[in-house]
Amino acid sequence: MIDGCSPDCPSIMFNPARPMKNTFHKRNARRGFTLIELLVVIAIIAALASVAYGPILNQLNKGDQNIAMQNMKQLGLLLTDFSNEYGAYPDDSTAARIQEKSPDTNYGAFTGETSNCYLRQLLTITDSEKNFYCKLNGEMGRTHEVDEKIANGKGLERGECGFAYVMKENKSGLPVPDLRTPVLMTPVLDPGMTGADVQFDYDSFRGSVFVLNLDQSVNTKKIEDNGPVEGGVFPENKRTGNSTGEKFIVLPPDLDGIQ
Repeated sequence: MIDGCSPDCPSIMFNPARPMKNTFHKRNARRGFTLIELLVVIAIIAALASVAYGPILNQLNKGDQNIAMQNMKQLGLLLTDFSNEYGAYPDDSTAARIQEKSPDTNYGAFTGETSNCYLRQLLTITDSEKNFYCKLNGEMGRTHEVDEKIANGKGLERGECGFAYVMKENKSGLPVPDLRTPVLMTPVLDPGMTGADVQFDYDSFRGSVFVLNLDQSVNTKKIEDNGPVEGGVFPENKRTGNSTGEKFIVLPPDLDGIQ
């Protein structure tokens, strides 16, 4: 008998085999996350993602920039080898010599209004398109990975070259006496009528511009927005102080998505 209970009061027995139910614990276990808690978690994840996005994008773009510079240097070496063999950098006269020497060569047009045409002549001394590639994705269009197919008119097709090509204003090939003169550049936005008017795309390399000079040096320039490089990319005439860019034309690459 339990103290305080009459003999008629039913006894309360403790059965260790049947523990008392913890209804409070089960109620909490079933509760889960509230809507407010979920929104807080989502907000935290979004904040972390926004903080990490910038550095990750910068690292990815840094890799694209390194590829552009390395391929630009390799093209500079190819241009030198080509000049040693044909007497000039690719132009109309060297295109004629290639056809005379190898009339069955069919990589595509060797002359035209884009850098793809004239740089295609370099395929006569290399069987790879990979050095012509750099990742562009701006207002002028985009590049894509090369397919390494050059026969049957498929050499340097649209989107497989990312570099603009510099020629004399009469479309004859370099070199010229001033070794500070550019021969390749990227990412070109609008080549203009002459080298003095060339503009660049900010988005492709987050404001970086790369220029290969005749002395094989690669210069890195910076721009704040789409437009020209401050001070230009062509050297000044030592006597007049004016840019020599007006004596040259800049042929843009043939890109996918040009409007």
